[in-house]
Amino acid sequence: MPRGGGPVEITVDLTDVMADVAGATGASAGSSPRFVLTWQITAPVDAVPTTLPADVAMWAECGPTA
Repeated sequence: MPRGGGPVEITVDLTDVMADVAGATGASAGSSPRFVLTWQITAPVDAVPTTLPADVAMWAECGPTA
């Protein structure tokens, strides 16, 4: 967070990724829309738990099975 306070803005532009997905699925990209995610984080930020609940599946459990 900025030392003097105030919000932090995080922007992620997914336009190129989404165009690749559209092309891979055979969809016509045409004049593709922009796909942009923006978050504003303002202090004070509460503590965020970093542990997962016991009922959440682990990545290895979600993979393909032989």
